[in-house]
Amino acid sequence: YINYSNSINIPSVRQLQPVEDRTNPQNIVVGNPDLDASQQHNVYFNLSRYDWEKGSGFYSGGGFTYTDNSVAAITTTDVDLIRKTTYTNIDGVYNGYLYTSFSKTWKKDGREIGFDFGIDGNLSLNKGFTNASAFQSESYSISPELTFEYSLKDYIDVELEYEVTANRTQFDIATITEQEFVNQRVAIDITTSWPKHIILGMRGEYNKFGNISGDFDDDSFVLIGSLGYKFAKDKATVKLKAYDILNQIIDTRRLITDDFVSDTSSLVLQQYFMLSCTFKISKFGGKDPNENEGF
Repeated sequence: YINYSNSINIPSVRQLQPVEDRTNPQNIVVGNPDLDASQQHNVYFNLSRYDWEKGSGFYSGGGFTYTDNSVAAITTTDVDLIRKTTYTNIDGVYNGYLYTSFSKTWKKDGREIGFDFGIDGNLSLNKGFTNASAFQSESYSISPELTFEYSLKDYIDVELEYEVTANRTQFDIATITEQEFVNQRVAIDITTSWPKHIILGMRGEYNKFGNISGDFDDDSFVLIGSLGYKFAKDKATVKLKAYDILNQIIDTRRLITDDFVSDTSSLVLQQYFMLSCTFKISKFGGKDPNENEGF
């Protein structure tokens, strides 16, 4: 499958009107009536040969968008810290992505073994202005992921995951250096259904963040466990779940925009326990239409 589309986007009234907008006296906005409509060229493709019943095959796809006459804001700040914003057209902005995945599954005597390998890639070129000075930034990322699964019917399911993401961003602004980092994630999921009616689950996930400065924690190991019991002919389940058993979850991240980089750390919900009860309703009230009446 392949698709091409073209779209025209007309600037807004705010971007076009040559009248000063002083709604915010600290940020005065003046439109540009000479703006042209932006034009986008979009290409998307998909290729697949996947057997969902067997859980084997591959699929791949991607997309690319190129924009001419993109509308960009130009903001200047004077000595009194009053900001004045107007707009102009810029050419040559683009972004694209590519993904592909291959899976294979083997089944025999109640056992199932499978693996999945996937890879994603992204690239983009952004242009803009910082205090009326033109700049551009180029970003690239690639993320391969490998998953291995093993299950023994009615006994145990095991899943292993490994993912690495490499990122690189280049700026033509002298005040911002090139940003290059690698993030990694390793996880294991184990679920057992033995003895009968008992469900035990455990997930461990280790994250290593390469895009965080030394002032923040750059790794964490999150452990999640659950214990459940099925009853009422397996229609009802009571489960106790423990989240972040080791109390290590963190929320640190680096934000890379067109013209600045920031590191943040946020408060997040950490260790907690939750008790739940579910009941599966497979038949609603009323007479079974397939049931014959007797005399």
